Amino acid sequence: MPFIQMENISFFLSTCEIIRIPHDEIFQTVDLFERKDPYQIIITLISFSRKAHDLSPTNFPTLIGPKIVKVKPTIPKKPIGLSSKYN
Repeated sequence: MPFIQMENISFFLSTCEIIRIPHDEIFQTVDLFERKDPYQIIITLISFSRKAHDLSPTNFPTLIGPKIVKVKPTIPKKPIGLSSKYN
């Protein structure tokens, strides 16, 4: 049974690579199988959810976690008194 479980985990991880989830967001097999890094597993599931929604919103209508911002917000300018060129 453990071999089948690890094989299923490996299949999921290869699917993550196929849909181009960044490598730093993908957990390792031992992280899930031996419960080593639950935080990384959650990051992978959030990334997978986001990517699956982008690829097929009708099949995956609900996202897990925050959405990625498409347009970066503008950074306000510093007041003149805090700007380094006037100090």
